[in-house]
Amino acid sequence: MNVTKHCKRRYAQRIKGIKGKEEINVFVTANHDKITEDAKKMMEHAIFIWKGQLGESNITRNFYINGDIILVADTDNTALVTLYKTDYGYSDKTNRKIAKDLLEDIQGLNTELEVAELAMQEEVNKVDIELDGLDAQLKSLKAQVEVVESRKKAKASERKSLFTKTRTVKEEIEKFAKMLCNSIEYKVDVKEM
Repeated sequence: MNVTKHCKRRYAQRIKGIKGKEEINVFVTANHDKITEDAKKMMEHAIFIWKGQLGESNITRNFYINGDIILVADTDNTALVTLYKTDYGYSDKTNRKIAKDLLEDIQGLNTELEVAELAMQEEVNKVDIELDGLDAQLKSLKAQVEVVESRKKAKASERKSLFTKTRTVKEEIEKFAKMLCNSIEYKVDVKEM
């Protein structure tokens, strides 16, 4: 894991208590390897707290705690971005107690979350099985609908052909009726009317 320059300066300032920009830079230059080693050791023994965005930063980070020190890494855990002591505006002892209690609360809630996620996953699996069954039913029903639609189309075609047969017979009747009724006397009557 890479320890950023910013993190090294914050280590000098917040962990070692060094004040002043120049003094911090001198300390970081003189103790570069030691700071990197210490920061990496802190990360090795740190407890993951949360992945998210804090304050006005819109960058997602991983937050860890080691004792009363918060360590902030990028989401891939390839760089240690910064570190700071927990400070809620009280004495060091009270700040440590608050941090300890909050961490216990988070760990308890994480345990609850794991149980809830397992239960949810079991239910999701059951629902997925039901959805698969419904998809199979739907597929079967669609196939049945296709068969019924095909039969309906055939019957409609059959119905149409029945009308065609009667129309042909009606046309034959009309043809013969005209031949039968088309006498010379009727033609004379039509002219006189």
